[in-house]
Amino acid sequence: IGVINASQESLSKILLDFGNYPQVFKRVYKTKILEPDVVHLLLEMPFPFKQRDYIAKFVETRDGKDVLFTFNAVEHPGAAAPSRESVRLPRAAGRWRLEPMSPTQTRVTYTWNGELLGKIPLFGLAEAWRTQGTEVMDWLEAAAK
Repeated sequence: IGVINASQESLSKILLDFGNYPQVFKRVYKTKILEPDVVHLLLEMPFPFKQRDYIAKFVETRDGKDVLFTFNAVEHPGAAAPSRESVRLPRAAGRWRLEPMSPTQTRVTYTWNGELLGKIPLFGLAEAWRTQGTEVMDWLEAAAK
């Protein structure tokens, strides 16, 4: 959870611009838009971990004045088969909640399923949990500037 100095509308535009995710979210090195709301995301992981990828369907809804962007892993015939260099995440899921605080400030809540699969030592999981949420919030804030 964090407050970002940007309007709800400007943050919504960033989150809906799937083709620009590699410029916003630094671990996303490639996206392939399969349908307007279905995206194949490829993630670069730090050494010694394999890359991760998932196919997600994004749904935008409202809860009062809040905008919610929910994503869930799906199978899609247009997606490439999992490669040997990557670990497919079949249960990837998450939600962004954008709560307007003022015309120029938005409270952002990001929740996600942190299942990374593959061979990851326990210290790697702990590190992933410490950095994942902070990184994406920092990257979103930087993109909003």
